[in-house]
Amino acid sequence: MRNIITEKTKINIEEINNIAKKDAKKLVIDSEKQYLDQLSEIASFIKNSGKYKIILIAGPSASGKTTTSFKLREQLYLNDIKSVTISLDNFLFNRESLPLLEDGSIDFESIDTIDINCLHDCIDILMTKKKAQFPTFDFVEGKRSESTIEIEIDEDFVVIIEGIHALNPIISENKFKDSFLKIYVSVKSEYYNQDELTLPSKDLRLIRRMIRDYHFRGSSVGNTLSMWDNVCKGEELYIKPFQVEADFCVDSIHLYEPLIYHHYLLPLLKEIPQDSVYYRKCDQLVQIIARFNDLEKDVIPRNSMLREFIG
Repeated sequence: MRNIITEKTKINIEEINNIAKKDAKKLVIDSEKQYLDQLSEIASFIKNSGKYKIILIAGPSASGKTTTSFKLREQLYLNDIKSVTISLDNFLFNRESLPLLEDGSIDFESIDTIDINCLHDCIDILMTKKKAQFPTFDFVEGKRSESTIEIEIDEDFVVIIEGIHALNPIISENKFKDSFLKIYVSVKSEYYNQDELTLPSKDLRLIRRMIRDYHFRGSSVGNTLSMWDNVCKGEELYIKPFQVEADFCVDSIHLYEPLIYHHYLLPLLKEIPQDSVYYRKCDQLVQIIARFNDLEKDVIPRNSMLREFIG
């Protein structure tokens, strides 16, 4: 594994607060650069290797993998490589065929939601004939759409496939496996108050997801929290075991992000009543965010990866 970041970084909250107080703009610029530098290195590696045609990007919920795939496209373009991004969601089985959990709800975290045979067929045709029709999925109807996406590749064109299961070995089990590059995206760094772990990476992803679900998916904080345990169980079963398959691991942390969640998270948490089963967790998150200084919303660049969550 050619990991760019090989271990979790312990971020000192007091230091981050002091830096933000002295020069918030520089903190934001440095944070954005730290993230983009990782993608720049990967793009250069792809360019110099000359052999990778399928780039697989996976990561747990709210890791930033979707935006990372588009940011990688930008870095590839700077290296004279064209690309297109395809979501594994386009290969979902029709809703009535999806696997179920014990309570009867759909198990969206399972690898069995993906039509692996269809995916392999598309990749085989693409790699053999340099052109293939890829499916699209109609989420309103809950089934495969009649429309398709035509993709054509050459020596200066790659296909990026992103999804939570992208690093599962079953995805790349074919005769073209040497043409696959695998990238794992997640929040690896964590925030400490001296030696005390204050904001774990999983809680930071939960915060991202609560904000995103509320603003973009019409989902309340309570609804997001009701699904979170199953999401985490799915990650342990279907995602984290395969991060060792990755050629690169990208830490999507933006050092300043907890400082802007005063604006985005706290108003949502206030809606949770004290008699809610989720009140304790919400109060815990309120206490965590209170440890960080407050940054104004206008410091966030319009093209920041964090826009995937905050808009």
